[in-house]
Amino acid sequence: MPKILVEKPSLPTLWVDTAVGIKLAKVERGEAVQDIEKRRMVKLKELVVKLARSCKLLCPEGDQEWEYWGERLDDKISEEFAALSLGALGCYPTKPYMTPSCSLQWELM
Repeated sequence: MPKILVEKPSLPTLWVDTAVGIKLAKVERGEAVQDIEKRRMVKLKELVVKLARSCKLLCPEGDQEWEYWGERLDDKISEEFAALSLGALGCYPTKPYMTPSCSLQWELM
């Protein structure tokens, strides 16, 4: 049986759902979004980027591309996740080319 090691990050960690990335992309492009959601997305992005830059929060970019790849806003969605993560990536043993012993790691590019 493969051994998987999971280590808790030393900082609070926020995992952003794909739906939030899509909404952020729509707001950035000036598309029709309810005013309350627009304000929430702007505030969320400002706060996450501020906390990540001050090393008080991790907001890693995950393997979510498959959920929006090929869609209308895919490049903009990727940009929004990159802006929130500031380069923090998650490594998960879910890809066929990764070994089952790959541990959950946070790495900074």
